[in-house]
Amino acid sequence: MDGNSFENWFKNTLPKPDDNSLIVLHYHSRRLERVPTNASG
Repeated sequence: MDGNSFENWFKNTLPKPDDNSLIVLHYHSRRLERVPTNASG
């Protein structure tokens, strides 16, 4: 699952939390640019 898929799933799956709710997530940040390789010269 990529970052966009997760974000869409999360927004559409989770109901609106109550004011006193706390949501804790741990996920790795998205890489916006590809890491350069030898072939990208």
